[in-house]
Amino acid sequence: MKNPPGRRSFGYLIVLILLCLGYAAVLHFHFLLTGIHQMDGIIGVLLGLYSAAQPAANILDLVLFGQYDSVRASFRKVGAPYWGLNLFVLFAGWVVISISMLRYSALT
Repeated sequence: MKNPPGRRSFGYLIVLILLCLGYAAVLHFHFLLTGIHQMDGIIGVLLGLYSAAQPAANILDLVLFGQYDSVRASFRKVGAPYWGLNLFVLFAGWVVISISMLRYSALT
């Protein structure tokens, strides 16, 4: 069975990290993306959820639907750096969601 597009792709995960870092940098240096705090928060939450969805699905596939032998084969085939990158993208998505919720709830 063939993997769907975007699965087990270093490039896709790196693009997600760059999107998260770009969003955080824009908010850090320019303070507003659209001019409205609530809109910036909504965009950030959607970006964070989108960026964290693929690594979460990869990790759940590995843990829940993989058997012991297929998990070991997956680590040998893809390698620990890929799974580390998945965890990093998952963390970056969580950070973007947290920053965005703070932005959404800003009173000024």
